[in-house]
Amino acid sequence: MAGVTTRATKGSPLSATEHDDNLETIINLHKSATEPSPTYACMLWADTATTLLKQRNTADSAWTTLGTLDTAGSFGGGSSDVVDDTTPQLGGNLDMQAHSIEGVTATEMGYLDGVTSDIQTQLDTKLSSVADNSVTLAKMAGGTDGNLITYDASGDPAYVTTGTSGQVLTSGGTGVAPTFQTAAGGNSPYFYVDKTGSGRMTVSEDTMTKITLSDNEYDPDGVYDATTNYRFTVPSGKDGQYFFSAGVEGDTSIAQDVRAVAINIKKNGSVVNTPNFATYANGDLNAVTVSIAMILNLSAGDYVELWGSLDSVSNASTRNMEGFFTGFKIG
Repeated sequence: MAGVTTRATKGSPLSATEHDDNLETIINLHKSATEPSPTYACMLWADTATTLLKQRNTADSAWTTLGTLDTAGSFGGGSSDVVDDTTPQLGGNLDMQAHSIEGVTATEMGYLDGVTSDIQTQLDTKLSSVADNSVTLAKMAGGTDGNLITYDASGDPAYVTTGTSGQVLTSGGTGVAPTFQTAAGGNSPYFYVDKTGSGRMTVSEDTMTKITLSDNEYDPDGVYDATTNYRFTVPSGKDGQYFFSAGVEGDTSIAQDVRAVAINIKKNGSVVNTPNFATYANGDLNAVTVSIAMILNLSAGDYVELWGSLDSVSNASTRNMEGFFTGFKIG
């Protein structure tokens, strides 16, 4: 189609045919394989050579493509191309109220299919209508192996930190999250030690002496010192009641020379049993035994020792003592 003919370009008045040609050009959106001449700002041009619909820019300096024309030369506004194109490209990141939707998958977009009202309202409705026993393990948030789910003081879900092997879950009471702690009971700590035979200790005449038991020690908790102080010490965190038992035998190098054997238990250096536990022979026996048992209420750092004495008739014989000492926590 010819371009628009103006009086300025012709130099004389337009003929009726020229007026008709100009009107046809306008009606057909300047449909032509070549651009209209002259051009005007914002004018339209149906470019049949490229099947594109173009518009002149406001500066009348270039053409802007608005869309494509179909085979019949009609302009569909570009919508048919979007439908036909399975991978449409956009000139930027789409956003919804400043929230970018770049990277949203087709599956995620499918969640919005059929939404007719505010999305948050739709989601709230869905959440409030979750059926009982319908949430599977796969839908729960990931966690740390060994952690347990509890509720904090505000009623919100929380984790119980994983404990160590052998610990048990222990309640801290109202408002306190449970924790894994070492199991109570088992009479721990406990110990056993003795001294017999050739390892017997020699004591002075009728003098209360610490019994230095150091043989056959069984002390899995490391609470009895069998090398220096010969005593049991309560470890940290083990306050409570303890049961102790001990037995001692005393003999002399002279026959029928034992008058008496006595023992006592000391806590932190002070005797806790008064009078002493004793057995009297009055020189009728070669050896005498005496035993003792008691319950003590102890705190961390308290120590317990076994003491004994031997009184002979002659006061000149060799005096020997041997025995055992054991204890364990009972509460």
